[in-house]
Amino acid sequence: MPLNENPEKIFLYHYVEELISSYGDYYNSNMKEEDYTIKELSVLLRIRMDDVTTQHNLVNVFKVSGAYIAKVLRKFEDNGLILRKENPENRRQKLVKLTDDGVKKTDKLLDTIENWESEVTSNITDEELKNLKKILFKILWG
Repeated sequence: MPLNENPEKIFLYHYVEELISSYGDYYNSNMKEEDYTIKELSVLLRIRMDDVTTQHNLVNVFKVSGAYIAKVLRKFEDNGLILRKENPENRRQKLVKLTDDGVKKTDKLLDTIENWESEVTSNITDEELKNLKKILFKILWG
């Protein structure tokens, strides 16, 4: 997109697409040693944000198949990042929670996200960033 383009004429979609691409490049440069994809770590981060969640909830949030989430959760469980236990209120449902190692892994991911955010917003003021976040929140959740 030409830099002299009128920013108001650019679709929001394009901004989102560029930000996702920018974060992907940053992730690939700074998290090379990870054995997890961006998408997998997004699932792990969501578990942290929810504190306790279910496989079904993760399927709904990420709009992926139950089989995909089951595979990712098994990988996390095998690597000691999560615990799954039976929901006492619904025995067919498994509750998912981070282990201490899972918290450490997401701490590292949050640091990476924070550093990327600082880089991409370095040319705007703190007030502009605050307003941008308020506007994005309003767009997404009313």
